[in-house]
This record gives sequence, structure tokens and C-alpha cells, in this order.
Amino acid sequence: MANNMSEPIITTHEKFFDSLKDRGELKRPCGRCHAAPPREKPFAHCQKCVETHYCRCVQRAHWPEHKALCKERVAANTRRAAQKQAALTEGRAYVDPRVLQNWYRSNSSIVQHIAYNVLRIHDGPARALLKTHLALITLRADGAGVRFEDAVEAPWARLVDLGAEAQMPANPGSRTAEAIAREYMTLVFLDLESGATLLEYHQAPPPREKRDELWKVRAVAKLTGALKGGEGEN
Repeated sequence: MANNMSEPIITTHEKFFDSLKDRGELKRPCGRCHAAPPREKPFAHCQKCVETHYCRCVQRAHWPEHKALCKERVAANTRRAAQKQAALTEGRAYVDPRVLQNWYRSNSSIVQHIAYNVLRIHDGPARALLKTHLALITLRADGAGVRFEDAVEAPWARLVDLGAEAQMPANPGSRTAEAIAREYMTLVFLDLESGATLLEYHQAPPPREKRDELWKVRAVAKLTGALKGGEGEN
């Protein structure tokens, strides 16, 4: 395998595999206190939007804060249903963004590794792109599933291109601005076939590891099942 300088990168199977250990499916934290759910059981969700989850926190107490987002999500569900019906009527392909979301949550360890390298988190807080760019992850979704294509850093203007202008970090109260303040990476998933998009925020890991020159090869191998690790791997 060669890098951009055409110099061979030599590694062992163990090292190639170990940098992408699967941490399991990403489950939603409590929408009020941000506590992580136990591995075996997710938290109960909001009955209206079905996306925000809660532990033992009282959902009613969180309603004033959750209300606007909940209404936005309910409206998005209504739009998706209309878009799906229109696509079926016109004979066009339709991909529900929740398909992309399920793919992300099922492969969160790999997505984290991809974004860690694309946004250069390894360079430390002063040089990382977390506050200036998002990670644009392109996919292809069809009847056979979802396939990873590529990932690049992209300027915030891409949010406008994707119809998410309200989430520009310059807008007071935007989820992106909040995510940056909490040191979360901004991820945009784009299906190249249907144009479906998904905006997510993922907590950035500490800059403990240097840049992985083989991050894309490793990600593709892991996602296609070409990487078979040690005990317990499926």
C-alpha cells in the first residue's frame, strides 16, 4: 500500500485491525442529562418525535427546552412521508434519511475514525478543523444496503447547499453552534443516488492517536467485512 508520497506503508494484520475496534451500536443518550443508556436496553423515547430519549429524567420537565426541536422533527417526518409518496408516484428512487441514520449508528466506531482523520482531530485543538469545517460523508443506498464511498472536510457553506441553513454555526442557538461549544464533530451524510442527507453531531475523541494514513482503506475493509479480527468479531 502506498501513501500520497508513493512510499510503502508496512503494517501487520493485527495493527491494521486493532485501530478500528467495534464499540457496538451507538444508542441515544438522555435528552435532558445526556447520560448514556445501558448496552442491553435503550432509553424510552418521546412519543411525539420518537427521536429524543430519556433516562429517569422527567420528560415533562424538559418539554420547554425540547418543544421547538420536537415540532421540527414531527414536521420533518410529515415532509418525508410526502416526499416518499411523491417519489413513488413519479417512479423515482427514495431513500429515507433514517436509513442513513441507522447506518451511522450501527457503524459509529468506523464513522468516528473517519471523522477523526478528516477533521484532523489528531492535530490538537488549535489546528483541528472541528470549529471550521464539517465532515461530508458520501454513501450509496439501495435495496442491497448502504455503501460508504468517501469522506472529505467541507466548509460550513455546505449546510446551506443541503438546505440546513438554520444550523449554520453563526446562527445563535443553532445545534451546530452548541455542538462546537461541546467539542462535537459535525457530520453530514449524503446519499449520492437519491440526494438524501442527514446531519449528525458526534463527540470528538481526545487527540491521542496520530493521523492514520490508511483510514479510508481501513474503513472500506471494515465496512465490507474484509477485516476479520480476533475473538468475538462477527
